[in-house]
Amino acid sequence: MKPPRARDIFMNAIDLEGPARVAYLDQACGDDLDLRAEVEKLLAVDDRQRDRQRDRQPDGREEHSTTPVQPEAAGWIGESQAPRMIGLDVGDSIDDFKILEVIGEGGMGVVYLAEQLKPVKRRIALKVIKPGMDSKAVLARFEAERQALALMDHPGIARVLQAGTTDRGLPYFAMEYVKGVPITQAADQHQLDTAQRIQLMQKVCDAVQHAHMKGIIHRDLKPSNILVTSGENDEIVAKIIDFGVAKATTQPLTDLTVHTQVGHFIGTPAYMSPEQADLTAADIDTRTDVYSLGVILYELLTGQLPFDPGELREAGLEEMRRKIREDDPPKPSTRLTSLDEKTATRISKARRTRLDQLQKSLASELDWIPLKALRKLRSERYATPHDLGRDLQRYLDGEPLEAGPESTGYRLRKFVKRRRVPIAVSGMLAATLVVATAVSVWFAVEASKARTDAERRAKELEILSSFQSEQLERIQPETMGTGLRSDLQEQVRLATEGMNLPEEDLALMVATHDDLLAGTDFTGLASRSIDSNLLQPAVEAIDDRFSEQPVLQARLLQAVAESAMNLGRFERGIENRQRAADLLAGVLGEDHPDSIQARHLLGRAHLKASGYPEARVELEAALESARRSLPPGDPIVLVTRVDLGQIDRIEGRTDEARMHLEEALAGLRSARGDVHLETLAAVAGLARVRRAEDRYDDSRTLYLERQEIARKLHGEDHPESMRAVSDLADLLLIKGDFADATIIYEELVPRARRVLGNDHPRTLRSISNLGMCYRLTGRFEEARPRYEEALAGWKRTRGGNHHSTLRTMSGLANLFLMQQDYESARPAYEEAYDWYSRSLGPNHADTLQVMNNLGQVHARDGRPAEGAELLETALARCLSSGLIGADHQVTLWVRSNLGDSYRRLERYDEAMDNLNQALDGARRLHGDVHPDIASAHDGLARVLYDQGRLEPACGHFRDAYECSRRGQGEDHPTTGIQRRVYQSILLELVERYRTLEREEPGEGFGEKADRYASELAALQG
Repeated sequence: MKPPRARDIFMNAIDLEGPARVAYLDQACGDDLDLRAEVEKLLAVDDRQRDRQRDRQPDGREEHSTTPVQPEAAGWIGESQAPRMIGLDVGDSIDDFKILEVIGEGGMGVVYLAEQLKPVKRRIALKVIKPGMDSKAVLARFEAERQALALMDHPGIARVLQAGTTDRGLPYFAMEYVKGVPITQAADQHQLDTAQRIQLMQKVCDAVQHAHMKGIIHRDLKPSNILVTSGENDEIVAKIIDFGVAKATTQPLTDLTVHTQVGHFIGTPAYMSPEQADLTAADIDTRTDVYSLGVILYELLTGQLPFDPGELREAGLEEMRRKIREDDPPKPSTRLTSLDEKTATRISKARRTRLDQLQKSLASELDWIPLKALRKLRSERYATPHDLGRDLQRYLDGEPLEAGPESTGYRLRKFVKRRRVPIAVSGMLAATLVVATAVSVWFAVEASKARTDAERRAKELEILSSFQSEQLERIQPETMGTGLRSDLQEQVRLATEGMNLPEEDLALMVATHDDLLAGTDFTGLASRSIDSNLLQPAVEAIDDRFSEQPVLQARLLQAVAESAMNLGRFERGIENRQRAADLLAGVLGEDHPDSIQARHLLGRAHLKASGYPEARVELEAALESARRSLPPGDPIVLVTRVDLGQIDRIEGRTDEARMHLEEALAGLRSARGDVHLETLAAVAGLARVRRAEDRYDDSRTLYLERQEIARKLHGEDHPESMRAVSDLADLLLIKGDFADATIIYEELVPRARRVLGNDHPRTLRSISNLGMCYRLTGRFEEARPRYEEALAGWKRTRGGNHHSTLRTMSGLANLFLMQQDYESARPAYEEAYDWYSRSLGPNHADTLQVMNNLGQVHARDGRPAEGAELLETALARCLSSGLIGADHQVTLWVRSNLGDSYRRLERYDEAMDNLNQALDGARRLHGDVHPDIASAHDGLARVLYDQGRLEPACGHFRDAYECSRRGQGEDHPTTGIQRRVYQSILLELVERYRTLEREEPGEGFGEKADRYASELAALQG
């Protein structure tokens, strides 16, 4: 891996902390483990050097450096001079330890992974002081860390095993090797919920308390110094490391004096207590660790730090110190409200909860606990880590908190909550004894009256809810659009009647106006008008009138959401479905059928808007609740499985998708019948899975069934009916039936424009697919404007990073590739590849397909070695992926293009092998006639031709031409190219054998020349 790339990633990551850094490294490094390791080692150097290494000033004082350590300053990992200066290489030994590798480098020392050979064989971490760092102060600090660790014996603290000096007289100590990840990162990786994070934090408090009992203050507690590993029974274990700046409180750690000098920092700014930030303070006590624990707890709960570390560094030294000493951090629940959508999604996913639920759970008590630990005055914090851990346990047990308010009402509520059942029983008994029969009679009368009123009111509200839903469903933006167009035309007609103008001028005026109207998207205009002038006011009215009736409020919001989704206004739809789901869960409980249905509809909205991670979270939550409270054959369970099957298919898990959809379809046929919306969705989903599995005949049967169901349910012009037609046309494209697919899309696009508007997703997808049809049938000049219109529409409605935008961009790049415009194709493929890798993963079929196209661009643009390297990686991923395999369409494309790259590199045997495998696979997949078969024949012919083997090359050129002619027609550009190449080689063979006949008459060369001449004449005729 080249250092410059790792340097770039390092420089971008140094200002990030915790989960934000992890997420960036996931995106930047992808699956390149070597690159990830290089960057993480460099970051470890920077973290330690920034935290503990001080720059010597001329007057001898030390000062904390707020400037990020550059790679050269830190010692480029793999090029650092420190290990060589220490004189230890891999394989060397120190006493009973054998060096395995360098695992870290700090300001004072280098840490090696070593193997202890006796008395027990185990891996340990060996810390050796750097040469030149043996000043009295540094030696004291190093010895202090060793002594601090040696004093402690706790499962949550890394143990010191042995100490000594190297052959060069450099001090070292061996300690327990902790192979773990920072506590915040581990909590996110394991997706711990709030209670589990609290329990993990209690273990850390216990370990820090142990250190304090031994008289040791850590002074640099932060996630990277609390590593989490797996213990017995997969239990996660937190271990505290790096007591390099520890301070003794009750006894000296060493004969050498360790001074905490006035005028420099000890610790890490984002986790530093106010007294540590005060450069004049010398009386640091155990409560400074309590403060740092409060910061870590805050970060575990919210995924954010109380103070942004980037802002602290940018503020400058004095302002940073002031903020730490004087500014109060926001409440954890408040901190969550300022997150951007991407960060909020990541934090919610890592905690297996929605952001609003997390914010609600943190409000009050889980605001109080970390904020008490973060008080500016030490006297107002928890006195010890043990007190902090005990308050966390009180929260888990539902008891009053030390951090909570002292009000009687608060303590009474906690008392009642913990003793709800006995109090209820006692209250009932007391009421019975005191009020007896009179109260019972009164309650009976009132209950009967209330029940009658409630039933009547519920019936009225149900009628109201149904009425509103019906009215919203009647909204037809296409009708409104048509009306707007007609009204404007009528206004022009009336306006021109009174004008005293020549007839030609009037006709020109009307014609010009009609031309302007023809380019206006009146349906889209109506859709936007409905959203702003009807749907949003409807929501405001619902909130105003029905806030005291949350169940009805939720139902009305669902009706608005459904209309918004049908109009393609996905953000509005998701927002109102989220609110409806929360309202119903709060009133009826998560496991009530209405709550489950609302959660499922929210997941479906995310799915429709291509928010696949969010959709999976909601759908899995709905399915879990449904399985707890509903029978397996309940329609809610079945339709939720249908949508989960859709996500599995999109993410490439076809086996899981098929299982969900086949079982759901069987259940829905039984429960709902064949002609039903939910059955339709299951049929459509299973058809797509069969298509992804290359089972085209099965897929076609299901698509035809789906088309018939949609027609019966909705009529021809409904979006679902159009989608059924579009999906069948997509199948024709995959099978190579380009002409029929083109006919379908040429009819579908104007209908979608008229019915749905230009910006509706179904319209944009149809326009893009028509562009693909034109590209595949060689109508390049007609293809480009379709792709460009669709791309502009997706960017306008979904943004630059939506999968539909990138898919259309990739299609446009395919057009550039066919036109040999490689300069335009390459950046489009690179952008698409980057997005697919991040969103779907490096081994997804769509990612590998774009990777294949990018490799093809490199090969054709004169860089076959780069193309071959990229395609070799793609092929390895295809073959190793359990989701794709050797006979997958994408694998065969990669093999075909890899064969072409090898040909250009004159690696002919490898080229033939890959092209033959591509040909055999395409025949198994498509039969005898398909563009991929023609392409493989063409590739084989070119390999043979380059080797001078003209006759077998001619045979493959002949097969390529015949396959293209039968599949795409005589007039297709690809067929024309194949015909010209085939004709050229026939002419070359005729000339060759005529020459040989003259040179060696009677050897049969004349007969061969005649045969090829006859074949050439037939082709030309």
